[in-house]
Amino acid sequence: MLNLNVEAEIRQKATDALKRIRGQRIQENKDIPFKRPRFEMIFEEYDDSAFKEKAKYDAHIYDKLVEDIQDSSKIEEIQGLLVELNQYVRKIYEHINIKPAIYGPRNIMFESDEQYEKNAIRVINEFLNKNYYSLSNEQREAKHKSRVINEAKDYVVLEKEEAISAVERAQKRILFEDLLTRVAFPLQVHSSIQDILESEEYEMFFDKETLLSLYEAFQFKIKEITKLLVS
Repeated sequence: MLNLNVEAEIRQKATDALKRIRGQRIQENKDIPFKRPRFEMIFEEYDDSAFKEKAKYDAHIYDKLVEDIQDSSKIEEIQGLLVELNQYVRKIYEHINIKPAIYGPRNIMFESDEQYEKNAIRVINEFLNKNYYSLSNEQREAKHKSRVINEAKDYVVLEKEEAISAVERAQKRILFEDLLTRVAFPLQVHSSIQDILESEEYEMFFDKETLLSLYEAFQFKIKEITKLLVS
């Protein structure tokens, strides 16, 4: 059995860690179990009906991303990967026990597919404008240059692609990657996931290993999808 002083110190560390995730003061909980796999104290809890609504909302965004692709076999492959991506997104929300969130204004309930479609177009355009088109050349370089150059280099070396088209392709794929990540995990949720993954303290209380495995699988699936989107 732990010495009471040591046990109290560990509880305090857990409370401090949770405060940093939530960004506000929480009441100290004296019965925090070790390797707690969920985050009941942080956000509103996971809700399956909320995930189903999110999946419906996200699907219209996905549809817009593939609508200009002419190759039916490629569309089918991307759609299959999107189904797998959605499964990882669901598992991550379930694992950390956070209520699924949509990317955009909160509590949106559309009454028709047309409204969902219009919103999907708005979400995509606003993201691309904010992260690329509205930026100056200097801002684009600061935001994207290192990632774009590293990826474009692979296209040139491995696929013998011309440098200009390689840069354009890398930039487009990276923007799609960032968009899909944000659609899956809006900023507040994504920031919390990163906090959890980067902090050693959480390993004492939460199943970070499983979360890391799920998140890496999620990232890999997005790379597969976005490579097809720009190929």
